[in-house]
Amino acid sequence: AKARLAKIDAELARLQECGPSSLQAYVIDRLLAKLGETGEDGKPRKCVLFVQDKTALAYYTGQFLRRGVTALDVSGDDSLKPAARTGISPRRQKIDLFRNGPVQLLIATIDSMAEGVNLPEASFGIIDHWDWTPSKMNQAIFRLVRPQQRNRVAFEIPYFRGTVWEYARVLNRYKRTSVDAAMDGYP
Repeated sequence: AKARLAKIDAELARLQECGPSSLQAYVIDRLLAKLGETGEDGKPRKCVLFVQDKTALAYYTGQFLRRGVTALDVSGDDSLKPAARTGISPRRQKIDLFRNGPVQLLIATIDSMAEGVNLPEASFGIIDHWDWTPSKMNQAIFRLVRPQQRNRVAFEIPYFRGTVWEYARVLNRYKRTSVDAAMDGYP
């Protein structure tokens, strides 16, 4: 575990030395702009950034802190086991603080926000990568699109043409079409 943590720390240091990629810079700028807006409910807009892994989670959390933006970070390391004192898991505590508190930005690994987590207080989301599994991306999007939602929801999944992520986007579209055809009986 220590060797793995050291590897992640080294990768994070390398990423910080190189500065953000154009995609990372876009994600940061887009979220900063959205965080300055007010939702249709008259409250400051809350946003969610879904990332692929803990290295990206640490990178984005650090970048927003450097810009004076408090962000809650959630990963699989945040236990789902209820704490003895409160009866609430550390992951649930963070999610509740985002939902009910003043924090406007939640940064989470996509796998840590699976079924059962609802975030209707958030009205803007970004997935910083195209996952190879469409259901994971749909799960992330539908964390925000809930019956309790009081704002119009916008979601972005940026990519650059000519990269592997463009291929992942096309592959996702084909997978979704195949699943829809199998479920509904037609494409």
